[in-house]
Amino acid sequence: MDTPSFNMYIKNIFKKIRDFLKTPFYLFQSKKNRLITSLLMSGFVWFFLFTFGAFEFDTFIFLYRLYYTGTYGLICLIILLIDFFVLKDRIIDKSSCKGAILWGLWIMFWIGLSNYLLTTVWYQWEEFSFYNLIKNQLYTLSIGVIFTPFLVVVNHMVTLRKGITELSQKYQEINHIETNGKTDHIITIYSKYKEGKFNINLNELLYIQSCDNYVDVCYAEDSRIEHKLVRNTISDVEQSLSHPSLIRCHRSFIVNTLKIASVQRNRTLLQLKLKSGNTEIPVSRKYKKSLLNSLNL
Repeated sequence: MDTPSFNMYIKNIFKKIRDFLKTPFYLFQSKKNRLITSLLMSGFVWFFLFTFGAFEFDTFIFLYRLYYTGTYGLICLIILLIDFFVLKDRIIDKSSCKGAILWGLWIMFWIGLSNYLLTTVWYQWEEFSFYNLIKNQLYTLSIGVIFTPFLVVVNHMVTLRKGITELSQKYQEINHIETNGKTDHIITIYSKYKEGKFNINLNELLYIQSCDNYVDVCYAEDSRIEHKLVRNTISDVEQSLSHPSLIRCHRSFIVNTLKIASVQRNRTLLQLKLKSGNTEIPVSRKYKKSLLNSLNL
């Protein structure tokens, strides 16, 4: 890989990291999610200590092992509840992934410190020293690193579901505002064959699909679904169309957003279900962000 390409590759990586850190973090907004997260994290700490016998807990008999590891899990739960419900809005803004990561480090520090004090002061299993404190903090951080990807995946699912819900609500509002579906605006789709063109009312147009050297213009006329082939590429058609309701959502599709009935999730992708013909239009990952930005979502 030559130097310019390598530098561009590194810049793209840092750009993706910056974009990720700015991504909204919705997981901690509701009290229910904060409580569930607290129970899951403290439960994970107890499960990890009890199951794997970390910190020589495997040397204890079953009941003592259950008691001691349960104590550490309980202390962890108390720290989490204090941070999530008492100090939630007083320390770090957690509206983005960056803030959530800093918040996680803050919590890991206090969990590690409380566990260290429990070990050295209460149980007196270790000597109180700076070295043991650092060692304990690193152990706690390593457990947090194991649990953090789980929170990132859950937040991604929550964010995606929230975006789909907002998108569906937006189109429900659009559908409600439309007066009997009347939108008087003529769209012209030009052909490369003998400089022809095809005019269609915006209210009738459903979508435009790429078909080899043609585009298939799908529209509704007198409750019937009609198709018109126009010799052109979908990229050229996209450049010639300037109406904000016509948005590229896939490498093969341009959709009329006024005709969207609902937004559905198909695994990790979005599907736009149209009002007429029960048609579903895919939204590819490449165009999903631009589509949502165009809709202010």
